[in-house]
Amino acid sequence: MKSISQKPALEQIKILLTLDVVSKELLPSDFIDIVASRIYSMALVEDVTATEVDWYEGQKKVFNLDESIIEFDEMYRLPCPDSPTLDPGESLRQRLSNFKNILKEEISEVDDILLTAYPSKADALTDIADWLGDIIIYCASELRKYGLPSDLILSIIMASNKSKLGVDGRPIIREDGKVMKGPNYWPPEEQIKRAIVAMARQKIKEKASEALIAMEQEGKK
Repeated sequence: MKSISQKPALEQIKILLTLDVVSKELLPSDFIDIVASRIYSMALVEDVTATEVDWYEGQKKVFNLDESIIEFDEMYRLPCPDSPTLDPGESLRQRLSNFKNILKEEISEVDDILLTAYPSKADALTDIADWLGDIIIYCASELRKYGLPSDLILSIIMASNKSKLGVDGRPIIREDGKVMKGPNYWPPEEQIKRAIVAMARQKIKEKASEALIAMEQEGKK
């Protein structure tokens, strides 16, 4: 009987994917370094070819969430303001109410996942990824309806989240897994407001500059 280290890489991956806990004693010393990226990113497909790995790496580099949302909104002629606004194309109250209802529908789709007996981990993870991805894109698209770039807003919130560490530099985790706030935590609202004001001022400056250029061109006629 072959040892795990003697089997082809793809076969090793398939074996490992069937295990809930992988014993390091079963692995050659260089196995994790060579194959780990496949196990956690590409090993969920039936065949991991060099072309597929190249495609995956390329997707990570070229995808930009904000740019994709803008492209989508322009394609479908949806509101996509380029500066902060409280005019999302309809009454604010109606827009927020519609978003709340649709988001509830998106979140409730997890019930289908909970009730499904998946034939493989790959099938389960595919549906989970699709479900969570839809929610993320829907929320990011909603940010853009108010002229707010998701990358900037999320970067501020993530920086705030990282400030939740306790005095000992360790995370404070509640029993249900929620990360609690430490003494050095700073709320993101002030930084978000600064970013919104800066974006709005930048847009005003751009419009003023365009107006001056137009006046100068008009005066030369």
